Amino acid sequence: MSASPVSAPHDYEALAPPRAVELQHVEEEFVRLRLAAPCNIDATSADNQPITRACMSNLIVYCDNPAEADALAPQFSLMARRHPARIILLVGEDPEQSQGIVAQVTAGVTQLGKRRHISSEQVRISASADGLGRLASAARPLLIGDLPTSLWWNSIQPPPTGGDLFLELQEMASSIIYDSRGWRDPRTGLIATSNWVLGTRERSLVTDLAWMRSRFWRRLFCESLAPHVLPGALNHIERIELEHGPHALPMVWLFIGWLAHCLSWKPQGGKVGSNKHLMMKFLSASGPVQVEISRNDGGPAEIRRATVTSRGVGPTGAKLEAEFEALDSERVAIRIDHGTQTENFISTPNDPPILMLAWQLANRTGQAEFRKALGIARAMAMELGT
Repeated sequence: MSASPVSAPHDYEALAPPRAVELQHVEEEFVRLRLAAPCNIDATSADNQPITRACMSNLIVYCDNPAEADALAPQFSLMARRHPARIILLVGEDPEQSQGIVAQVTAGVTQLGKRRHISSEQVRISASADGLGRLASAARPLLIGDLPTSLWWNSIQPPPTGGDLFLELQEMASSIIYDSRGWRDPRTGLIATSNWVLGTRERSLVTDLAWMRSRFWRRLFCESLAPHVLPGALNHIERIELEHGPHALPMVWLFIGWLAHCLSWKPQGGKVGSNKHLMMKFLSASGPVQVEISRNDGGPAEIRRATVTSRGVGPTGAKLEAEFEALDSERVAIRIDHGTQTENFISTPNDPPILMLAWQLANRTGQAEFRKALGIARAMAMELGT
């Protein structure tokens, strides 16, 4: 779950190092930072203006512990240009903290258009074991009232198992983002979370960062196996083999759920071969489809390889086999065997979670495909428990 280290963009400048303040003085500290910010000075014009605040959303971020928060905090500067926001970072139990609640405040400026703006206001609120129950009430008065509020539940606990703290935080948010990567029991977590998303959060925007990570593989399948590229390849799939790194099983289930939804496959059961191997069966319009999922011992928490076999299609009736292999974090090899063999390499985007989050904050229309994929992924997970 730890965030990967990233560098702050060159045009981001912190107005001051994080400063500890009493919780009731957080807004005063933000005012002090604004007043102390230097003016936009243009030597060629007399139209020098003070730096103003740019803010599009409230973002509440919850982390389980200080180590997770420490790794994440420097990345907020990346989001400042994409989606200026007030960020309230809530940190779970800190064993070294004696006070119930401690707040730290900072802010930064970014060049937006022709001028620099205060584009990131950050409050870090840490709780001792005794103060954990006060985190939500500490965050509530710091929200800017006329802006939408999003919650990033950055925890190894699935949202529905987050207890009273999650219940209080979700009531403040109109959109919720979580990350299923790192869940200790992915099957139980996916079932519980899908029940929550599909049953009680219909009016809210909810998404999983694992779903967003799978977008490249979804696009890869659409572009490489599209009917105008390989006629009949998708509709005649009979077998898919998927390999993934540790902690990526929910991502794989969402990917297969999306594919099953798009191709109108019906789940027909599955079984656990071992703790590293699962098998699922579907029924498509052209016949049975078998999906085998294998977990590698190491590597990133991503899909690493996908092999697709289709029944005989095209004028020659030849079988088609397509292999997609992630060579590293930046390249995927595509090998197609359909009578003749071809091989291509494409570059892959690798945005850090904070930039995926910035994209999601700007999306106010929901993701119907995610909900469909999640519903089928839930059916798959439940089949494996019977």
